[in-house]
Amino acid sequence: MKTHDLDALKRVALKTLAAKAEIREPVLRDVAEDVLATTGKPVFRFTATAADKPNDPGVSVVLDDAGTVVDTSGLRAASGRALFRPKLPDIPFEALEPRRIKLDPSRNDLRLGECDRFAETITVTIPKSSAVSKADIFFLADTTGSMGSILAAVKAGAANILNALGALGLDLAYGVGNYKDFPSDPYAFAAQQPVTNVPAAVLAAINAWTASGGGDTPEGQFFALDQLAVPPGGGSIGWRAGAKRIIVWFGDAPAHDPVCQAISGLPYAISEASVTNKLVGEDIAVIAISTVTGTAGALDADPVPLSTDYGGACGAAGGAAGQATRIATATSGQHVSGIDALSIVNTIIDLVKAVVGSIDNVSLVPDAAIAPFVVSITPAGGFGPLAGDEDHVLKFEVVFSAGGVRCSTEDKVFTGFLNVVADDTVVARKPTRITIPACRYSYSVKFVCGTQQDCECGCTPVRPGVYATEINIHNHKCRDAEVEKWLMPMVLAGAALGREPRVVKRRLGDRIKLPADAATMDDCCRITEMLLGAPSSAPMPLTIGFMEIVSNVELNVTAVYTATDLKSNGLSIDVHSVTPRLK
Repeated sequence: MKTHDLDALKRVALKTLAAKAEIREPVLRDVAEDVLATTGKPVFRFTATAADKPNDPGVSVVLDDAGTVVDTSGLRAASGRALFRPKLPDIPFEALEPRRIKLDPSRNDLRLGECDRFAETITVTIPKSSAVSKADIFFLADTTGSMGSILAAVKAGAANILNALGALGLDLAYGVGNYKDFPSDPYAFAAQQPVTNVPAAVLAAINAWTASGGGDTPEGQFFALDQLAVPPGGGSIGWRAGAKRIIVWFGDAPAHDPVCQAISGLPYAISEASVTNKLVGEDIAVIAISTVTGTAGALDADPVPLSTDYGGACGAAGGAAGQATRIATATSGQHVSGIDALSIVNTIIDLVKAVVGSIDNVSLVPDAAIAPFVVSITPAGGFGPLAGDEDHVLKFEVVFSAGGVRCSTEDKVFTGFLNVVADDTVVARKPTRITIPACRYSYSVKFVCGTQQDCECGCTPVRPGVYATEINIHNHKCRDAEVEKWLMPMVLAGAALGREPRVVKRRLGDRIKLPADAATMDDCCRITEMLLGAPSSAPMPLTIGFMEIVSNVELNVTAVYTATDLKSNGLSIDVHSVTPRLK
């Protein structure tokens, strides 16, 4: 026989086990390799079960690389250690500082007048593994007879699992339980350790797992999942409020469906549908891991042809292949298959990281204090789903306005937050302050300046004549007034700029500070200067428009209009007091 001819060694092992253990049709369930410290030579342990009893613990034989049976009674003493321990990766513990979700700009301080709109792009940066800040992870193991090698691997790697997950820098806690089956096992589900952040307690519970029992092929995991699908609180599970809840379930056989009242003692029957509904209702994600130690298909196998134990109590077996896949999909978890003792530890680490870090949806949501001022957020539905093993840079377009809030005599200030919401949890906030400025007083004053010549030019804005306007501004209050003057020339130097359908937008003419108990004036010379940029010594062609005077204090504004007929030189004069409006 060739050295390390593993296929040949498997054939020898099956033949030896069939002869020595009297196993009919032995099926190989596990192969482990080690090296003897005394000789440096490899040895192989082969474990098999009968084809019709996949949940039995099985029997083992150890062979050297030549196919000779090795007496294991003295191997531990000769090697100075236990043999055939699973080979586990070295995962160093690193105390990583949690990576924070960031917003840019990080805050807002806006002043929004009645007609103001402010648009900005808000960038949300989500580092990998930052989706959840608090999570509870419950390890649920199948501890029936065929699971020995898997349980040994997880027990040996439990500290590595906790260290690797702890390195994410999140608030994690763990619970531990295991399941067997009805009716012959001492229990169908044992909640060994309520959720805790004490590693020693978690490790002790995992190390208490022992492979035994099981009966027929399907197990009682639906009973276990039903008992785990409970609200946060105390009791035997101890889920924490506000934590993302995850069940890490691994086994090698499907579930009995249904688990009837007669066999469970509960006041209700348990089925795949009822378990799924309870898990979804409690928002618990399920990671399902099918191991290779039991029946083909493991957790996803068809339970109907494999079920015998429940016949007397529950009647005909039910259920269908694909249980684990359907439950994992419905709960936003994941199902993987083909996992052996060498890969189980890394599989648990990788899958928990993916579920803890993944996000179904990220949205930007204003709180109640500033919601009236948010016109739109694009995209309205947010982003997602987002993988947890990579960074994400999300851009939201946000538009603010005064939101119909009327001004008053003093500034109105509203403070609140734009919240980054990941899967219904606020994970970051942008402080936002919105100020609605105190009302300003607006005076809309008509001005008519210059000469309209007598001409045969068809339509003219006014009859021929010479026009002048003088505008008086009196600050009768005891505090200075900040005054703006806005001009809208409808006719400029004889040209009708604002004749409908054309319109004229306002332009800033001047800003002044008018002291308390003081007055000033604007006339056609000053209006011409503001419109044209320089005073004019020539007679001014006809110019008509509005001057809007805006002030933070109430003023007394009057306009004096004079007009002279070109032919008779008749003079008219009119004085108009302008009523303010708040804006």
